[in-house]
Amino acid sequence: MVLIPFVVALIFTSYHTVTEESAVRQAFALVAGQTIAMLTAIAVVTMTAVERRWRELPPFLVIAAAVISSAVGSLTRTGEQLLQLLSTVA
Repeated sequence: MVLIPFVVALIFTSYHTVTEESAVRQAFALVAGQTIAMLTAIAVVTMTAVERRWRELPPFLVIAAAVISSAVGSLTRTGEQLLQLLSTVA
């Protein structure tokens, strides 16, 4: 949940002057990484429930809620940053 989003963002980060294309590419990379993190959290909770490990389910639910909450916040900030970058570039 941490490594893959980090690697995706690292690969698509622009190390030169920010252009419209690089800003959009970075935003989409972050969206892809956060989506992977959220889907991983949901998959872990689903697998725990399917395997009927009821004692382990509450901690996984809390962790999944934290991951999803953090990812949604990150996506919101990314959208705002993209709008700012595009308004300064254009």
